[in-house]
Amino acid sequence: APAPVLTDELREFVRKNVLQAAVDGLRAEGRKFVGVLYAGMMLDPELGPQTLEFNCRFGDPETQVLLPLLDTDFYQVMKHCCDGALDKLEVRFKPEVAATVVAASGGYPKKYRKGMKITGTNEVKNGANIFHAGTKLDDEGNLLTNGGRVLAVTGTGPSLREALGQAYSGLRKISFEGMQFRRDIAHRALTPERQLKVAVLGSTRGTDLQAIIDNIHEPGSKDPSKIDVCCVVSNRRKAGILERAAKYKIPNKFVSAKGEDGKLVSREAYDERVEDAMRPYAPDLILLIGYMRIVSGAFCERWERRLMNVHPSLLPKFAGGMDGDVHAAVLKAREKETGCTVHFVEEKVDAGEILVQKSCSVDPADTAESLKAKVQALEGQALIEAVEMFRLYQLGVCPLRDAHRLSGGEAEPKKSKMASA
Repeated sequence: APAPVLTDELREFVRKNVLQAAVDGLRAEGRKFVGVLYAGMMLDPELGPQTLEFNCRFGDPETQVLLPLLDTDFYQVMKHCCDGALDKLEVRFKPEVAATVVAASGGYPKKYRKGMKITGTNEVKNGANIFHAGTKLDDEGNLLTNGGRVLAVTGTGPSLREALGQAYSGLRKISFEGMQFRRDIAHRALTPERQLKVAVLGSTRGTDLQAIIDNIHEPGSKDPSKIDVCCVVSNRRKAGILERAAKYKIPNKFVSAKGEDGKLVSREAYDERVEDAMRPYAPDLILLIGYMRIVSGAFCERWERRLMNVHPSLLPKFAGGMDGDVHAAVLKAREKETGCTVHFVEEKVDAGEILVQKSCSVDPADTAESLKAKVQALEGQALIEAVEMFRLYQLGVCPLRDAHRLSGGEAEPKKSKMASA
């Protein structure tokens, strides 16, 4: 809310021909009504606005996306309704946008289980609200699922992109077994102004890059689900990932870690060299694929929430380990399950926010090499899913880096007055 498809002209048409007409009809028949009169509307491409129903109550998701925008004290609105003095009150709405995403039980709307423990609700802050629906507390104070539509998270902000980012960012802090939610809320209204550009840093063969090339790399495509792998940078001159990039005509470059004196430069200095190599291609997102370097804290800060790594274990297990060593450690620990994790990169190794995890079983006959093959097959899928989440504003940041900088420099919008009926 407000819905982007509802233009000023359509809004006035609905106000006059549906809402005001209903109020006039009630008055003409002498029917006093005090409360909420909610019109359910559908916008038909040929017939225009169509009225589906009237409800004498708030609808759950509609209320959850509208009330956070109300600037006037809600109690005062209700009291003035009861006193017959609503015309004496100035009902104001914030000049913001709200977006709501519902978390549902696994199996809903068909058969689903109740009593699943819900975690993470205390971590949802800063621009997001949780509305509980199918929840309850047990005797020990644990929050449990108790319905199909479990809860909803509403994000608010100066734009739809930011509101949606707040909603999805808040939702991803919450977890319960079987949790499911729509990943396409408002996606038709958020077609990017241009294609998403992704840079890749790698040191090895780049097997995961191949999955991205095969599935979503299509420079210049009008399909919003396709991206442009704009450049590949490596710290190894003969890295297979550079050859792979060259095969598909992706700009690629080796960046040396040595100075003119032959000595290794500092981590910060090397990262600046990498940024210099990427700068002509202006990436929005950076993926670390088999990158055998630890990036500096300054680099992480400059690329906050725009720097992802894929790790060959189900973090936080086996954090800090390298490829083959991780698989050997999984076998030694007699784990029954392993997999991969895509996470945001922070200064502390393998400690960033987890975005996607894919798992597979560990069989008795598995070796470190066979586990590596299993996990690598999942890594490409996980990276593609994480990139898609990023592209659809689901990670709390505007995907297009230049647009993000622009929005950050805009002045706060002034408060506006919205007419009430």
